[in-house]
Amino acid sequence: EGLLDDLTVRTAVISVGADNRYGHPKPDTLATLDEHGVDTYRTDEGGDVCVTFDMSAYTVACGVSDW
Repeated sequence: EGLLDDLTVRTAVISVGADNRYGHPKPDTLATLDEHGVDTYRTDEGGDVCVTFDMSAYTVACGVSDW
């Protein structure tokens, strides 16, 4: 959480299998990201996550089948 306070984090990508035995991502992690206003993309909910960027901006797309 301290890291989120020190940095300007706007987006998180969480690569995780659905119904994994570890219970990831943990609810407190998701709550912390939400409290800091971080947009969160999860592979267990949205499928593939594609992040494209250049020197001035980035975009995030979920469920991308053709990159």
